Amino acid sequence: MWEIIIGIVALIIILSFRIPQRIMFAIGYKLFTTQLIGHNGYMYYLKKQRDHSHTTIIEPFLKLEDGLGEVHAIPFLGDNYTYVVIYENTKCLLIDPAEPYKVLKFLKEQKLTPTHLLTTHHHWDHAGGNFLMRETFPKLMIYGSALEKNVKFDVSVHDKDVIRISDDLSIECIMTEGHTLGHVCYLMHLGDTNLLFSGDALFCAGAGKLFEGTIQQYAASFLRLRERVPPNAFVCCGHEYSVSNLEFAASIEPDNKLLHQKLLWASSQREKSLPTLPTTFAEELAYNPFLRASLPHLQEVTCTKNNHVMTIQMLRMIKDKGKNAEEWTLLLESLKK
Repeated sequence: MWEIIIGIVALIIILSFRIPQRIMFAIGYKLFTTQLIGHNGYMYYLKKQRDHSHTTIIEPFLKLEDGLGEVHAIPFLGDNYTYVVIYENTKCLLIDPAEPYKVLKFLKEQKLTPTHLLTTHHHWDHAGGNFLMRETFPKLMIYGSALEKNVKFDVSVHDKDVIRISDDLSIECIMTEGHTLGHVCYLMHLGDTNLLFSGDALFCAGAGKLFEGTIQQYAASFLRLRERVPPNAFVCCGHEYSVSNLEFAASIEPDNKLLHQKLLWASSQREKSLPTLPTTFAEELAYNPFLRASLPHLQEVTCTKNNHVMTIQMLRMIKDKGKNAEEWTLLLESLKK
């Protein structure tokens, strides 16, 4: 099998000298999302990268009163996170356990039995562990979007579906198309505590790239989150991208004091190899440009007045084209010429 994969990769490299970059990306992305090449390649890479994460998390970042539950984040591949929500003492839910070896070790140490697995989208660094988790726990119920075609689920969910686990634990599904056509965020209600497991749809001060959906779908996803996520919800993102995203947001809103305070704190956390997550949705509403695209001053700086969708498109274009604050600032200045 690996001979076939190597042959295909070699062919792509040869063809890359003749095929436009846009088409090459589409070919590579299509291969990445297949099970034969994408998933097997991901698992091979994972074994090479095991325990190379740059973040150390020992204690749960959230522990509810009365023993109602607690939430752990398991880092892997340098900037990814899997989340484990413990309830009823020995049971747990898994969100995107894409590094199954590390997750299985944690479950064994904590003497936990997973009952439900929530998949935000089909990219293998989020769904790649589903196969092994199912083999290990045959009764595990795996959930994912009905619009995702590359991964099989026991239960396919739609927008506004509610997953009821117990009297104190329920999960609302929020479709957030754009990063993938079937991306779903999970708004969990654990007692009086709200948690948003946002995968790659929403990051601290940023958002995942637009890979599969249209810009209209992408923009609508942020409006949907604004309408349905309570401000007190903890935002549990799929990646540790906070510093870069905050730097980008600061180039868009240089006078946002809260944003600069958050950037200083996040930079300090990362220097100590500590996480910057979770944030809260109230914080994101205060400095995440993708959630603030309807504000007049953001539309003015992106030269997209009275057009929320165009503002989102411009923010995405600038973030993707630039690599640092200097480049983002130059791109913004070029819009005014």
